[in-house]
Amino acid sequence: MKKIIVRVRGGLGNQLFIIGYAMYIQSLFEDAMLICDCREYDYYKIRNYELSNLKVEDELAQYKKSDDKSNLKYEIAMKLLHFRMFILQKLGLPFIDNSAWEELFNVIYNTADINPQKIKKENIYLYGYFVNVKPLLKIRERLVATMEVKSVSSLMAAYINDVSQTKHSVAISMRFGQDYIANKWPICSLEYYDTAMNQFNEQDTVFFVFADEIEQAKEYFRGRNNIRYVENCSPCEQMSIMKQCDDFIISNSTFSWWGAFLGKKDDRIIYAPEIWHDKKTKDSRFFFENIRVISSAGELL
Repeated sequence: MKKIIVRVRGGLGNQLFIIGYAMYIQSLFEDAMLICDCREYDYYKIRNYELSNLKVEDELAQYKKSDDKSNLKYEIAMKLLHFRMFILQKLGLPFIDNSAWEELFNVIYNTADINPQKIKKENIYLYGYFVNVKPLLKIRERLVATMEVKSVSSLMAAYINDVSQTKHSVAISMRFGQDYIANKWPICSLEYYDTAMNQFNEQDTVFFVFADEIEQAKEYFRGRNNIRYVENCSPCEQMSIMKQCDDFIISNSTFSWWGAFLGKKDDRIIYAPEIWHDKKTKDSRFFFENIRVISSAGELL
């Protein structure tokens, strides 16, 4: 049986991009086992491994170094890729052409547009973030079905009930965290959120706010009456609540992108910021037809 071994890393949004792409690769083969290597969380303490809280975990096997002698090739490939990245970074050189390495070790390294015909008939190793909506759109129904929490808490159920009882619900996702500040990534402006919110009839709309710093979000929207803050829920619970909303105003985060991408309505409207870290949304791999773009100055583009 073919094995697809995927290295999982980062927060929930990144984990979903990684495992979503692995599921797409799996869909190209009639008989393939999807194996999740989550060892990075043994020492990566900024974010937690979240897939264990979702139904998708039932479709995954957990990687064990000692299970198969053929895994030695994977272990060597990972070490060499890390070493190559380290040397290139020290020399200030770009890390671009991976084709020779992928051919040698059968590793797909962050190449989400790879031609499936080039994949050999042996184990496939996936390493990277694979931020690209194109393959995900091909398996969206499967992703919607499997990216559900295994167990619904009473608090999560109460929030979902609030959303369902609302005539028109709009999810607002906000990121203020220290990782953004440290990496000098832009934080969405109040003008951005004001413009997006003004596109909806406020008499009929309740805005459900999801934020990594909820008190800061409350400062942003002080004085507004049609706001409901989603608090004390895990990342997976927040995403499950978020995707029940009718429409979306997202920040430049993979977490908020996934909440909108998994949204229940086919005709949902998603407002997104123009700049995504250091790239423009329309030029990035995040953009699909439901997204409408707003600049940081609050201009519809």
